[in-house]
Amino acid sequence: MASDPHNSISYPYHARNIPYTSPSSPLQTLDICLPRPLSSSDPTSTIWIIYIHGGAWRDPLLTSHQFDPALRILLSPLSQPTPTSGLGRAKALTHIAGFATLNYRLSSYPSHPTHPSDPTDESRNVRHPAHVEDVRAALEWLAGEYKVGALGGWGWVVVGHSCGAMMGLQLLHQLRDIDLGIERDMDGVAGGLSMPLGVVGLEGIYDLEAFVRNHEEKVYREIVTNAFGDEEGWREASPAVMGGFGREIWREGRVVVLGHSGEDELVEREQVERMVGRLVGEEWEEERGERRLLVVKLWGKHDEIWEEGTQVADAIGAAVLDLADQNIPFKQ
Repeated sequence: MASDPHNSISYPYHARNIPYTSPSSPLQTLDICLPRPLSSSDPTSTIWIIYIHGGAWRDPLLTSHQFDPALRILLSPLSQPTPTSGLGRAKALTHIAGFATLNYRLSSYPSHPTHPSDPTDESRNVRHPAHVEDVRAALEWLAGEYKVGALGGWGWVVVGHSCGAMMGLQLLHQLRDIDLGIERDMDGVAGGLSMPLGVVGLEGIYDLEAFVRNHEEKVYREIVTNAFGDEEGWREASPAVMGGFGREIWREGRVVVLGHSGEDELVEREQVERMVGRLVGEEWEEERGERRLLVVKLWGKHDEIWEEGTQVADAIGAAVLDLADQNIPFKQ
């Protein structure tokens, strides 16, 4: 869809299961939500939110629907009076042109209790970098259809939970990787797609070696090996190890929000601490600045973060409002 839906369509507008590759698998789809007609969202003052779900790179029951609770909260100012506690979300929504939530191919999970992976199903037997390559393909589709990240179009912020947070940062590597034939032009656009203005990572995994080392349960090694292969590839796939988020590479980057709950029973706090250390070492500032790092304390268990929705919505709101407060046009 290169322009707004037909005028007779009501808003907020929702579209589900849109394929972003051709041919595509059922997992190579995305969902779209527009709070208002795109013609009413100025690219200089509004952005798109791109959400990547979690699920250990393999769980077929965790999909783009993971974002639904947060989306309902973010859209609530459109349908009901806004309480004082929700004024920040209401203001943030005025700066959001659209939401896209992505599905992607998965790694093998033959022991899943209800939906075990079939070895003949290619879409459920992939390894890194296939997951993040799907995310890139979805962004390229959005650039072509909606001008998200396209020259003259909307800027964007990528949001992820758990492995989705890791993929959001890995995506930056994809967009800057010359070995994949992607060249950055003088405006910083990689392969026709700009880098994001910000990243929001919640309960994220950022160092695979530490992730496996810190957990005695064999399932952790199984998950990482199925998704990334043998150990020699783990460091290169780990954002907290590889870095590359400095101004000289990610010029567009203005805000990173990282959140972790002390009640998370699956991902240890060391993960966010390692990622914070990497970003601070690359001149991201925890105080006010042009490249702002916000570390937020969350509550609840690993999946309760997205199931409850409020904390995801508030983290997105924090990123959007921080960008707005910088008084720099969002337009690409």
